[in-house]
Amino acid sequence: MILHYYFEDRISQQAIERNRNGWHQSLRHMGEQLKDIHPVLIVLEPEFNDEPPPGETHTMQWPNLASELSMAIDIVREQAPHAMISVGAGDFSPTRNLEHVIWPIIHKLDFLAFQEMRADTDPDYRSVDYFNVGDAAVEYAAYLKQFGLPILLAYVALSSHGNWENKQKTMLQQLRNKNDQLKQNGVFGVSYFQLFDDPQHQGYFKAAEKHFGLYTHDGTAKPAAEVFKQWGLEP
Repeated sequence: MILHYYFEDRISQQAIERNRNGWHQSLRHMGEQLKDIHPVLIVLEPEFNDEPPPGETHTMQWPNLASELSMAIDIVREQAPHAMISVGAGDFSPTRNLEHVIWPIIHKLDFLAFQEMRADTDPDYRSVDYFNVGDAAVEYAAYLKQFGLPILLAYVALSSHGNWENKQKTMLQQLRNKNDQLKQNGVFGVSYFQLFDDPQHQGYFKAAEKHFGLYTHDGTAKPAAEVFKQWGLEP
């Protein structure tokens, strides 16, 4: 599986318009590298519905987003016709309203993808339902089910930063406990981000970005590692 995260968490109408040529060049290069590899799953622009940088236009308020994503899909398919392609939404509940983006390109998609991320640096972490990752994933999958495509939980990222090793385990176990309900709502797979902590990683969650791993950077297993390992052994 490939996540083509070109704009990272700085996506907006203006970002796409400023960087369209570079984006398309990156898509072509990826397609060329993958043309002889199949099956391969590609998620284009994970979190395409993320908040924009200050002063720029949210992609979900931009009428041209669907056509931009459609063009991106065409570029990849031209190079890698066997690829199975999706776009990736962020579960930024309760805001959803993906219909005006997904329906116009539904015929070009092989599946849909979404993510769930949690960290102690998130301003929302004190909310009552923040740690109910499994419930959130089931609810979001149920929303995506209307589009009639298989669904991939493309990345679950639960940071252990702030002495959250046991919270990380509990959240992952809670998600694992929802396995049957996820399947019932069309989810065919779950990927975890990431295997090892990355001391160089940067992003929205600041210091917590360095601690998403199931193992520390030196290879020491965290409590959550065993949960994911056992989940992978289930039918």
